[in-house]
Amino acid sequence: MKKNGIEKIASLPVKLIRNKKYKMIMEAQRVVIEKSPILICDFYYNRKTDIKKRWLRVVIKKNEYANVMSDGSWNTKKVLTKDYDSIWNVGADRTSDDWNISEKDIFVSEAAVETITAYAKKFFEYKPHRWYGWRDILQYMQDSISTQREQRKIEKEEAEKKRLISATDDSVPEEFKEWCKKSIPLTYLFYKRTDKRHAMINCSECGESYLITYRQGDSYEQVMCEEISSAPVVDCPSICKCCGAVGIYKQYGRCKNSTYGKKKTQYMIQPCEESETAVIRMFSVEKYLNTDYPARYSIIEKGRLYIGKKTYKKYWKRLMYSAANKCVEDWSQYNPGSRYAYEKDECGDLWYKSNIKDTFLRYSQIKEYASHKRNFRPYEYARVYKLVPELEMVMKLKMYKLADELVNRGSYILYKGSSITEKLGIDKKNFKELIRLQGNWDIVEIMRMEKEIGFDCIPEQREKLSKFHVSLDNEKLKLALKYMSIEKFINRIVRYAGFKEWPSSMTSCVISQIKNQIITYLDYLDMREHIHHDLINSVHQCPRFLKAAHDELVIIQNKKADEEYLLKKLEEYPDIAKNYNKWCKKYETEFAGMHIRPAADAAEIILEGRCQHHCVGKDEYLDKHNKGNSVILLLRHIECPQAAYVTIEIRGNKIVQWYGANDVKIDKKENEEWLKYYEEFLETRKVPQIKRIEVPLVAAV
Repeated sequence: MKKNGIEKIASLPVKLIRNKKYKMIMEAQRVVIEKSPILICDFYYNRKTDIKKRWLRVVIKKNEYANVMSDGSWNTKKVLTKDYDSIWNVGADRTSDDWNISEKDIFVSEAAVETITAYAKKFFEYKPHRWYGWRDILQYMQDSISTQREQRKIEKEEAEKKRLISATDDSVPEEFKEWCKKSIPLTYLFYKRTDKRHAMINCSECGESYLITYRQGDSYEQVMCEEISSAPVVDCPSICKCCGAVGIYKQYGRCKNSTYGKKKTQYMIQPCEESETAVIRMFSVEKYLNTDYPARYSIIEKGRLYIGKKTYKKYWKRLMYSAANKCVEDWSQYNPGSRYAYEKDECGDLWYKSNIKDTFLRYSQIKEYASHKRNFRPYEYARVYKLVPELEMVMKLKMYKLADELVNRGSYILYKGSSITEKLGIDKKNFKELIRLQGNWDIVEIMRMEKEIGFDCIPEQREKLSKFHVSLDNEKLKLALKYMSIEKFINRIVRYAGFKEWPSSMTSCVISQIKNQIITYLDYLDMREHIHHDLINSVHQCPRFLKAAHDELVIIQNKKADEEYLLKKLEEYPDIAKNYNKWCKKYETEFAGMHIRPAADAAEIILEGRCQHHCVGKDEYLDKHNKGNSVILLLRHIECPQAAYVTIEIRGNKIVQWYGANDVKIDKKENEEWLKYYEEFLETRKVPQIKRIEVPLVAAV
């Protein structure tokens, strides 16, 4: 879109329409910018003050569309948005009176409609319909452009997929197949007792059968010549005498006519004909065991990842039936069938003879990582290596724990920077210590705190704090270290947790106990600082009973916060207190032992809501009372004027709603009769019939 050229085009001239039913005016014009014909539609408010100020400009080109708002910003919303609301109803500068503008509320001249229609016919092959309006034509053109964009995107992705698939050698090496078979060592030895001394064994690996003797005979020949084996027991291991495979016993009778299997995911990397692009191929390997046949294997490729400097595409293999009802292999960017079909078993082993020599992954150390950790996702490692090339150095320095953290959690755990220490957020002087600990991530978190807060730890202190880095708030810890050393902080936490020294065994119970004390102590120090207590004083800094001192400060702080909140609301809604006398003259009265009056100020309404456990203290009701749209009345017994009973919202002389505690209408029948009489009384009342009871303002409390 030629933004500069379009912004230089002056707003299209329009005239004010006297007919008040039109809220907006639209004018259309076809212009040519750099030999490209463009349709421009300008919208104006039909008001004398706004007729010369363009509110919206809709721009449509053969392959693009956009909108220019009144503030100069651009967007690509359609004339009819996804929320079925027109673009002229979502502007930031429209007034509250213009919240619902329909197509009928916009004046469009016949010349403008002809311009729009002619443009659509010429460039979008539009066929006019009698029920189509000008907005539908604009929407038709924008939908056509969106459809063309999606089609071009799909065609581009399909062409790239075909190019990558065709550049890959689909053959599977026999050596890889044998390695896959050996990766599932599951073997069953099905046994069937023939008599009290013998059993027939059938090996699921080789399919051969043999007879074993598991009990001594009576004759001399049986004692001297027969080989005695251990009696077969279900799920006990043994060795096949035919093929030497190690398996476990299963009872033949229970397993007859059944097939057992085990599935595993294995990976292989090979180069692609594309420059330096590697293909990580994912195979589903399954072993089938039966009582009457040798073991059978199924090795099926189910996914590929193409990764290079500028390439990252993942495809899944699926089987589809063509029009001739033939099964055809296809590749898709999504899992076939269920979306999560293969995500549960994607962890597997990487083939040790994978060819990465001439690929993007040749320096990635992925083979070394595979020898360190089996059952991982090679494509996750490759993705992280593409984003964080320092992963190569991490592996060469044998920082396996850091590599595990990067592969499992991704590159977002690192900071921006040019070196590995900057990306980890630690000081260079601590890097050797991190190498010694194989990149322990808990230690990295403590080292980050050291750099951010500005303190130094010895290795023993880091090791102690590493298990609790989640509980250590940076700002609160920084405050604590202003008044004590890190060693003194650790010793105090140990003492508060009930230990004389740092525990030798860190059980889950001990860890939880220390975590709670860290959170409580840091919170205690923060509250002491907040209420301006002297933390240099050792009594304030290290109380004898931490929990009791912490709870006491919580009460003080909550009370102070509550007072500040009430004063804030009194400043926000001052007219409630100013108009108190005015509303008392209109609404205050006594009848049958009851006293009714308006709320004295905003604070009293808030406290009424808290006491009654309902919503009258919300800003919605405070704002209504402050503006005089409605008034909050308090109904009390004359004998107990301070005890909350019923809260009433009244508008004019009509009661909108009334509730007691917990939104319950207490003494409903009696109170409804009384309030009905009260409404009638207000209609005829001219002056108050009783002396008003003085109620002190809650703001002074």
